[in-house]
Amino acid sequence: MIAPVVILVSAAVAAAPAPRTLRLDYLHTGSATEERFAFDGLVLEGPWPGPPDRLVDDTNLGKYLYEVRDRKSDTLLYSRGFASIYGEWETTGEAKERSRGFSESVRFPEPRQPVRVVLKKRGRGNEFEEAWSVSVDPADPAIDRSGPSAARAWAVIESGEPRDKVDLLLSQAAKWKDLIAPGTPLPTPWPKEAFEAAQREIQERRRRIRAEKRPEQEMEALFLEERERITKLLASGPHAGKVGAFEGALYEAKGYYRPQADCIMFTRDQLAFCAVCRRAIERVIGLYARPAGAGR
Repeated sequence: MIAPVVILVSAAVAAAPAPRTLRLDYLHTGSATEERFAFDGLVLEGPWPGPPDRLVDDTNLGKYLYEVRDRKSDTLLYSRGFASIYGEWETTGEAKERSRGFSESVRFPEPRQPVRVVLKKRGRGNEFEEAWSVSVDPADPAIDRSGPSAARAWAVIESGEPRDKVDLLLSQAAKWKDLIAPGTPLPTPWPKEAFEAAQREIQERRRRIRAEKRPEQEMEALFLEERERITKLLASGPHAGKVGAFEGALYEAKGYYRPQADCIMFTRDQLAFCAVCRRAIERVIGLYARPAGAGR
């Protein structure tokens, strides 16, 4: 009599309808020296498309992390790490001169009870620290329940149900020490001076083309020349294709390091992602698309 009961219970669980998706909109503003958040609204969207068995993010990736916690018990219901345009913008020169604001959103399965959404940011020790929080009540009459506007949609690539598949996810790995081969010098030498000299020359030529309003074909030809030239230059270094710590990253020539000399995230060369980027992408895709019960 036990087996039929188990089968019936399993069938009932499998047949449970997916919750709706709740979207929290907020404003993310500040400068290089301050950062602020402000609630903007709540929107109830369609069925939750994510995997129901992977509600907590265990990848430890992203500059930010948001958690959805039960307001009464503080139980963690959902979490995801992410990176934002603001998080990149605050490192630019413009952020040192003026403040700006960006509209951002986070999505999570519609909770059954009031929750607290906690947004965290990495601190000086690279640990996540609370930056802002807001209470959300799924019964709030102010929630926009109008649903998405009617639009025709068609499948371009269909690989399965959204809860088990992912189209594209980019992320940034925080650490790659385990991928560095023994004996690799740190910082890792690469033709940095030659690269920076070439970039200055190319930028000057680009400015002249624009200033003189020359044909767009000249700009395209310069781009192709740059790509071929930089690809060969970065492939000529003593540690090309290897993982290390190459100075020059995050739009800064000094003080920040990238894992490989060349990567599609560093140049516009005809290369794939570096080993560290690939691993990060695979880990985040696995968070959504790995078979239920599989390891990380």
